[in-house]
Amino acid sequence: MAWADARLEARRQAREQRYLQGLEVKALQAQGVGRAEAEERAAAVAAALVDGAAEARKARKAGKQADLRGMVRAARTGKPRPGYNVAGKRLRDLWLRDLLNDWFGRRLRFGLGALLLAAGLQWMFQNQLLTDKNPIVEQVRSGQVVLAVTTLSEPTGKPLGVAGLPAKPTDVVDSYRAPIAGACLLFSAVFVFGWRASVPAVAGAVVAVAGPALGAPDTGVMSPGMLSLGAGTLLILVGGWLLRK
Repeated sequence: MAWADARLEARRQAREQRYLQGLEVKALQAQGVGRAEAEERAAAVAAALVDGAAEARKARKAGKQADLRGMVRAARTGKPRPGYNVAGKRLRDLWLRDLLNDWFGRRLRFGLGALLLAAGLQWMFQNQLLTDKNPIVEQVRSGQVVLAVTTLSEPTGKPLGVAGLPAKPTDVVDSYRAPIAGACLLFSAVFVFGWRASVPAVAGAVVAVAGPALGAPDTGVMSPGMLSLGAGTLLILVGGWLLRK
């Protein structure tokens, strides 16, 4: 539903922009501006007005008043009032949001994802799982898909060991759950923007990697490892997508 709503909203904004651009072209031509210049200036004005309208709607939902006259004036001159954006919203109000988006959005998910993927690959290397003798390869070749999925989620071989570090922080990396969670976080970092998407994504990474150690139950149908991997992946990908900017 969120994906469909976003597509409909994008189409609506495109229609509004084309309509506003046409009106602005006529107004500029009536002032004696040539058609080519009028179309260029009108496109910039229409884009600014559509963006400003989106900010104005957000401001109204937050219980604030948007400076509509100032928004139109800023769109036509290209210069909003000092300290305000084209929607008439104070720039200082955007400081915290921009900080969160910059450092706790994609960057956080990318860094954590790269760390988990690197740890998972190192664990696979230590357990000689980066060769064609990997049991999952044989299971998939023989059609044992369910067994392969179980192998992906359950501890295999020895936990990750890192020289100079105590065993406790790294022994949770004992299965393919770590590199899978890392890859999901990297996918989220590339395709999903905004700090809010990081909340379920980070929680999902913790669940996927450390779920069994944190007490994930054995449902009888799904083992703790499989349950943790499934729930964690859903949180990272689906939860992050629903809470994206």
